[in-house]
Amino acid sequence: MVKAAVLYEANKPMVVKDLNQQAPKSNEVKVKMLAAGVCASDHHVMKGETAFPMPIVLGHEGAGIIEDVGENVTSVSKGDKCILSFVASCGLCVSCRTGLGNLCDTNRITGTKQYDGTFRLKDEKNEDIHQMAKLGVFAEEIVIPENACFKIDDDVPLDVACLIGCSVTTGVGGVINQKEIFPGATIAVFGTGGVGLNTILGGQIINSSKIIAVDILESKLEFSYKFGATHTINSKNEDVHEKILEITNGKGVDFGFDAFGSAITTEQMVKSLRKGGTGVIIGLAPLGMTANIDLVDMVRDHKTLVGSYYGSVSPHVTFERIIEFYKSGRLDINSDIERKYPLEKINEAYEDLESGNILHFDGKEFTLSILIQKAEKGGIFEYVQDLRSPEDENFEEVRKVLEGNREKVNQVDLNPGDLQIFKGRFSMHRVTQVEGNQPRYIALPTYVKDPKRVNKPEHSKQVYGDALAIHYERAYIKADKLTD
Repeated sequence: MVKAAVLYEANKPMVVKDLNQQAPKSNEVKVKMLAAGVCASDHHVMKGETAFPMPIVLGHEGAGIIEDVGENVTSVSKGDKCILSFVASCGLCVSCRTGLGNLCDTNRITGTKQYDGTFRLKDEKNEDIHQMAKLGVFAEEIVIPENACFKIDDDVPLDVACLIGCSVTTGVGGVINQKEIFPGATIAVFGTGGVGLNTILGGQIINSSKIIAVDILESKLEFSYKFGATHTINSKNEDVHEKILEITNGKGVDFGFDAFGSAITTEQMVKSLRKGGTGVIIGLAPLGMTANIDLVDMVRDHKTLVGSYYGSVSPHVTFERIIEFYKSGRLDINSDIERKYPLEKINEAYEDLESGNILHFDGKEFTLSILIQKAEKGGIFEYVQDLRSPEDENFEEVRKVLEGNREKVNQVDLNPGDLQIFKGRFSMHRVTQVEGNQPRYIALPTYVKDPKRVNKPEHSKQVYGDALAIHYERAYIKADKLTD
């Protein structure tokens, strides 16, 4: 028996339950799962935006240790630490033989079944259970193809390794494996989720002169600076094309990367390219989505539009390069890890992914909040009081909260007219995802001790549409030494 998270129906929670698991067959291995990434591709399946057979164990971004091997396995042994590839290259098809193992024909044909066309998991009703990408890493252990395993050294942390299995390779690989990419190129990244942030890291590796992050969520844009973004654009409030022209002195970017995958982001990307520029679609759009591309613009300005699936080349080749970047200090994958969840809280993990909202600190000594209109559902204020002080960052306790420990998390369900005061500089806080048709309106007067302290220029432009001279003058003034 093995515990796994099974999705039986779209738009329903996954069910964590015990399943019957067969032993590995020829050229297969059994892996004890020790780390898995929460990726938007799985969320597309959960929302019914990508067609997969069900019931299915989701999860395609993982790392673990080999527990058992079937016959004819030669590349890995019991006890080996491995990154798992969600495309197990057969090595024999035309795609694999021409260096595009990421497009393996045999893998695509067999889909969520193993290479012999059969299953390794069954539920209590003896019903076959599919494994996403032949993996299904949201489980305690999995039986998978040998070629899905990439052996790594013991000094590579497994929580880092699992992210290399998808988002890092997809984002970083999508940049470094582009044939015409060059040092100093200006790039724009549309969508700053996991893949988008890693695309930004890829821009750093090639020494991009400008890395422009585009998104609709302020929290994600702020976070993108940590990964190397030089500029940010909130596409909800600003004209993306005009802003990119402003940043690039009227030229447009050399390379655009759509890390989200939608008609809107692809159209924005293509429009923002310079003459002779290249647009790369990395993010997987919902099934059937199309984009309106100006064909005259494509021809007259000699633009190129390409797709990039799983880093554009054989996953194992890119894994090796990424590990070298990580070990040399050129690639900070640790920053990708915001929070950790046990298997039992997998649905909560995806709720947080969808809302883009985790517990955080802000720069204010205290804030007043006055609720004006309550949301139809959600919008609950959560906080951990006085988790840190000006003298003590209290990193250990902060880490516990970010990894899912909710012992000290309080909730307040405010009603219209309610007023509260909270110390956002010292108390972690967030508002849970708002659901339904009725929006949540709130007034937030804030207070800082240092009168010289103002918002950073980028933050001011994102929130208010402009930044003043004083914002640039006082950009680095802090009231204390606490981490912002």
